[in-house]
Amino acid sequence: QDRYGRSGVVCLGVVIDNAAGVTPLHRAAGPGYGDAVAALVAAGADVDAADAEGNTALHVACEEGR
Repeated sequence: QDRYGRSGVVCLGVVIDNAAGVTPLHRAAGPGYGDAVAALVAAGADVDAADAEGNTALHVACEEGR
């Protein structure tokens, strides 16, 4: 667990909840951090990675109206 009580793998400073399948790209897409999304994609983030519910980062962005 990290200092906030979250478990998972730390990647690029972001805790990934492996049980939920959430990636740093999912997290960046939700709040609309376009620069972070661009940096993650440029660094080779898997844009097709789906969370446990089958949602990709694109789904998250669309749900947030981005």
